[in-house]
Amino acid sequence: MPVLTFGQERRGDTPSASLNGPQAEKVGAVPLRLGLAVMMVVGGIARLAVGSETLGSTIYNILAILGVASLIAPVPIAPEIARIEMWVMPAFALALVPALIRGRIARALGALLVAAYAAYVACLVLLQV
Repeated sequence: MPVLTFGQERRGDTPSASLNGPQAEKVGAVPLRLGLAVMMVVGGIARLAVGSETLGSTIYNILAILGVASLIAPVPIAPEIARIEMWVMPAFALALVPALIRGRIARALGALLVAAYAAYVACLVLLQV
C-alpha cells in the first residue's frame, strides 16, 4: 500500500495531491544524501517498532497530533477520501469489539480482518482514490 500511495502522489493522482500541490511547489525538492536517507529510514522503522509496543500510540497520533495541527491551521480532507473512510473506519472498529470483549483476536476474526483489508485495498486501487 505505501508503494501504491507513493506512486499516486508522485503522479498527482490523489485528492491530497491537489490539496498539497501548491505547498509542495513552494518547498521544492529537499536535497538529501543517501547515507542520511538510509539512517532516517532505519531510525523511522526502529521508532515504529518501539511505538507499536506502546498502548494507545495510534490513538494519541490521531487525536493529539492531528488535533494540534488543526489548531495551527485547518487540515483539509478531500471529499473523495471522506466518502470512503467515513464508512470503512467505523466498520473496522466495530469488527474489533469481539476482540476487546474476549481480550484476544481469534483466528476467524483475524482472517476476516485480513480479507476485509485486502478488499478495501482492492477497492482503493479500482476506484483510484
